[in-house]
Amino acid sequence: MLNVLGLIPARSGSIEVPGKNIRDLAGKPLIAHTIEAAKQSKLSRIIVSTDSIAYAELANKYGAETPFLRPQDISGRDAQAIQVVRHALEFLKRVENWTPDAVFYLQPTSPFRTAIHINQAIGMMEDKEAIDSVMSVTKVVEHPAYMWIKNGLRMVVAFEKLDRPQSRQHLKPFYMDNNAIILSRTSYLNSQHDAEASVVNYNNFEAMEIDGLIGVDIDNEMQFKVANILMKDMLNI
Repeated sequence: MLNVLGLIPARSGSIEVPGKNIRDLAGKPLIAHTIEAAKQSKLSRIIVSTDSIAYAELANKYGAETPFLRPQDISGRDAQAIQVVRHALEFLKRVENWTPDAVFYLQPTSPFRTAIHINQAIGMMEDKEAIDSVMSVTKVVEHPAYMWIKNGLRMVVAFEKLDRPQSRQHLKPFYMDNNAIILSRTSYLNSQHDAEASVVNYNNFEAMEIDGLIGVDIDNEMQFKVANILMKDMLNI
């Protein structure tokens, strides 16, 4: 059984949606939805990485650990996920002499992810020892075969090599990744020394197909409002 750290990144400086991570979504802070799902899962520990004392106190209230405050140099909008993960792993190794087998990077902007999805991803990694990562994908709604780009004053087909049948039912499915499920082995994460490196090994991952709603990622005001409506509807409030 894998020893998996659930790491929830929650910096305080959101620009598109001020205070996004602690803003009320269907009666509780956005981050609380992820913490509660994580608590019900098979994760070994749940740690929130934040630069804010107020955020840390709120995370503690909902049952997450906050053994450190994230340094300012990796708390800005340009900070990379691999830097956040590496900082947490280095702290836990140095201070507690503890290293998990894998890290589940649980972004709070995916509030529809549940313990069921978390456990499914962990199970996929446990079943396939050769893979480094598990990442969620959803089928695209707007198929690239029907996309256009500007070429001077004209519009031309964006992807000439894609078949463009009359019936969309004959299209080959396309998928895009999202932030709901990001799980990687620590051995892979520790091998990534470049600040621009990915927290997912795109050359060796297992795709976990999920419903479009589960893959919702809140990145702007409109998405937050829509997510609030959908969550209230799901919770019947």
